[in-house]
Amino acid sequence: MSSGRTLDAVNARSEPRPERAWLGAWREGVLQTILDGEGHAVANNRVFWDVNDGVGYLAIVTMGGFDAEDAASTEPLEAALDEAMIAFDGTRAVIVDVSNNRGGYDSVSRLIASRFADQPRVAYTKRGWGSGVAPQVVEVRPSDRPGYHGPVWLLTSDITVSAGETFSQMMTVLPNVTHAGTRTRGAFSDQSPVVLANGWRFAMPMELYVDPQGHLLEGRGLTPQVRIDLYPEGDLDHGHAKAVKALMRRLSH
Repeated sequence: MSSGRTLDAVNARSEPRPERAWLGAWREGVLQTILDGEGHAVANNRVFWDVNDGVGYLAIVTMGGFDAEDAASTEPLEAALDEAMIAFDGTRAVIVDVSNNRGGYDSVSRLIASRFADQPRVAYTKRGWGSGVAPQVVEVRPSDRPGYHGPVWLLTSDITVSAGETFSQMMTVLPNVTHAGTRTRGAFSDQSPVVLANGWRFAMPMELYVDPQGHLLEGRGLTPQVRIDLYPEGDLDHGHAKAVKALMRRLSH
């Protein structure tokens, strides 16, 4: 399965470990260009945030791994979100950037989305292929910890996958959220590993994800309301930071 246009283009470079170098450029762009060298890189470098010119920015790169000593712990994430949400109070808008999110745990997706929810809302349903079991209804519910209910811009791309996509779907059912960027990968489902007799291994998606309007999400991804090419082919290293900075300036007025 392709990793998507953006990562395929990055990994096609001839330099050693091209994706690692690209990630370094992405991080530098977030901290130096978007956040003017004053941003917070916290929760095991999985969360980046700050307020710039009256606009909040929150980037989350995985839905897990927030504690280097305890991969399952969400305490560093919760602490980071508490601080960020308090700082976001009174801002003109908040940009939530999961355009470089590689997935993780759906429970973490719900935890983060809850900080932006004003009331319980159905985000999607899921069921196993041919299981005969009634679909599981997944809701996003308000958190009892600090939250933000002002205007939110959600940024996604073809890198956004798995729990990054379930998070995005949770966010898109909130009335204060505008979805921008490019279409997500379309790989929502958990996978079942299979080993063939010759030793080959592959994984199969085992679930159907359906939005509240009845549209199948698996294999299609989420299409933004506003298209912003965050990773243009001609500027893979710096295009993201430039595009987000431009959006931030637009929202600040």
